Amino acid sequence: FPSHDTRARISISQLQSLTAKSSLISNLEYLQKNGQYSKNQQVEDLKIILEPGNSEVSLFKENGRWKVVQTIRYRALQLLEEKNSDKKQVPVSDLIVIQESNQLEGPWSEPVELLRPNETDPTHENFVQGAFSYAAKVHPWAQGDSNFKGTRYVITYVVNTLDPNVIYTRPDLYVPVNPHR
Repeated sequence: FPSHDTRARISISQLQSLTAKSSLISNLEYLQKNGQYSKNQQVEDLKIILEPGNSEVSLFKENGRWKVVQTIRYRALQLLEEKNSDKKQVPVSDLIVIQESNQLEGPWSEPVELLRPNETDPTHENFVQGAFSYAAKVHPWAQGDSNFKGTRYVITYVVNTLDPNVIYTRPDLYVPVNPHR
C-alpha cells in the first residue's frame, strides 16, 4: 500500500504545559483538506501532504526550499503509477528519493531517485534475496568532509530481512550503510 504523510502541530505553550496526566496526542491539531488545522483525526478529512510518504525521513531546508529524502518501496511507486498512468515504469527495487517544495504543506515535486541500495537491487552483485532498506538519512554536517568530495548528499540507510537464516549469517545487514565509502 502506498503510504501518506499528513501534518500535525502543537503550540509551544501546550507542549511546555504537558504533564504526565495530559496527552500529546489530545493536544495535536491536524491539517485538514480545507487548509485549516483541527483536532479532527478522520483520515478522509486530512490533507495528504506527501505521497508516497514514510515515517523515517530526512527533512531539511536548502536554498530556501524544503527537501525530504526517504526510502520508498517499488510497490508504492507502482500503485502511484496506476493512478497516474503517464509515469515511467520503475524497476523492482527499493529507492532512496528526494522531493522538494516551497512549503511544508506542499505541493511536493515527484520523487527523484538519488540512490538504489545495492542490497535490494536484483541486478547488483551485493543483492540479498528478501532484503529491504529503510531509514534513509541525509547528513548535511558531513558534506564538507574531504572523504565525501564530489558527493551532493551524504546518505546512509539500513538494510534488513525477515528471514532469520539470513539475519544470523549476514550480521553486516542490520547496520547503517554508507554507500559513499
